Amino acid sequence: MSKGSRECLRGPLAPYVPGFRDELSQFGYSKSAAKRQLQLMACLSAWLEDENLEVFELATPRVGRLPGAPSTTPTCSRRERSCPSSGICGE
Repeated sequence: MSKGSRECLRGPLAPYVPGFRDELSQFGYSKSAAKRQLQLMACLSAWLEDENLEVFELATPRVGRLPGAPSTTPTCSRRERSCPSSGICGE
């Protein structure tokens, strides 16, 4: 993982990026599909941080408060502002 992506993805999910990226690759995700999953991960991680939640506190009732819920493609303007270089984390 590049230094830039570590700086970009903040919050409690940041340590999981390398393993998640490896899993996506092993499951045959295309670059663009993996990029989207990493964007969603960045959004969720930023939300967890904003809500002062740890990964183990993530549960169905709290997910309902996630911006964009119950949509399957939530937007995350906070994440985009926190990634000024390209707007894309995990590359």
